[in-house]
Amino acid sequence: MRLGIGTENPNGMLSIKNLEHEFTVDYTDDLQYKVGTWTTTGLKIITDNTDRITIDPLGQITLKDKVYIEGKLGIGVRNDNEADLATAGPIKFQNKKFEVGRSIPNAGPYNQGDIVWNDDPQPTGYIGWVCVRSGNPGDWKPFGLISS
Repeated sequence: MRLGIGTENPNGMLSIKNLEHEFTVDYTDDLQYKVGTWTTTGLKIITDNTDRITIDPLGQITLKDKVYIEGKLGIGVRNDNEADLATAGPIKFQNKKFEVGRSIPNAGPYNQGDIVWNDDPQPTGYIGWVCVRSGNPGDWKPFGLISS
């Protein structure tokens, strides 16, 4: 029940082998399908002979050009349907880092404009802290006074 092209011993239901590289299509124990390489080579998904998605031998995935996600995206989290984007850790955009904590950082590299959002905001406290001078950990000032 296996078909091999370039091999007498296919490693999947369908295998295409060339020298040391083997592309396979197979099923999984939980009745799904898997597509990929059997060997320790990377995989490129192309259109118009242009790489669009690459997976290196260690599993790093690179999406090329424009990427559109329809629906919600979770990074390092599972089953978070409350936000369009959910992450398990800090985020960075336009070279500014945003994280959550109970106080200003006491270690680590930070740049001017980085923000730590207060994980336990209280009346007369602050909504967070902003780095006003880059450093390790930099100089921090509170912002967003919460009224009583």
